[in-house]
Order: sequence, then C-alpha cells, then structure tokens
Amino acid sequence: MNNKNDFYNSFRAKFAFFLHPNLGIHLLIVLTLNLITAVTITGLFEISKYPLIKFEIVGFILFIVISTLIEVLTKIFILRYFILIVLKSFATVFLGLQILIFYVTSLLFKEEISFTGSKILSILIFTCSFLLLRTMLIIIYQRYIMKKR
Repeated sequence: MNNKNDFYNSFRAKFAFFLHPNLGIHLLIVLTLNLITAVTITGLFEISKYPLIKFEIVGFILFIVISTLIEVLTKIFILRYFILIVLKSFATVFLGLQILIFYVTSLLFKEEISFTGSKILSILIFTCSFLLLRTMLIIIYQRYIMKKR
C-alpha cells in the first residue's frame, strides 16, 4: 500500500479484516470493540434473566484480551494462507473460528469464567450475538472514524 488512502479503500479494510495499517493500533481498536461488545452482550442477557456467563471481572477482561489476541493472530494466518477458503465460505469460517476461540479461552480461565446452562448452546448464542453486535460497531467505526481520515 502506497499511502493511507489506499489502505482505507482496500478490500481488507472494507471487510474489517484490518481497521488500521499499524498492527498495534489495529489490536487496540479490535480489543476496545471486543470489550464493548462482550460487556454489552453479557449485560443484555443478564437483564433478560438468561445469563450466559458466570464470571469474575478480572477473569472476564483477561478472557476478552486473550481471545482477541488469538483471534487476530489466527485471522492473519488464515487470510495469508487460506484466503480462498474464506472467500468460498463467504467468511462463515470465522464464525466457527470464533466459537472455537471462545471455547478454548474459557477452558484457560475455568475458575474465573464459565458459560452457564448448556455450555455449547451458551457459547453459540454468545458468539453469534457477539459477532452481530461487533459487526455493527465496525460498520459505525468505518463510516464515522475512517471517513474522517
């Protein structure tokens, strides 16, 4: 990419694979969006009397930080070596990836965080809700923040 305008108009930026050309800033943006999304989803399900997650606050934050790092690293790897699979699956491969990431990360923090009820169903509901809300937040970010640059 020759300049920032090329980046912001690129295929990867439009589909939110990368939200900033600098990887460090991209990680901070994704981490912020993931924290906002996870807290919102957890709160909405708590209000509706269907809690998906039992957690301690520090464990919950670590859960989101570690899952974000794993997500970004695996997305970079997949987009570099398996882009055809992503395109042929219309990026639904990332749904399965996110479910797997949340499951593995929850195993790392057994004492601090656990999905309630049917663990598989709770992870599936949390992941689908998480991805939908995060996609909306990314669209808002792209429309208002990236357009100003």
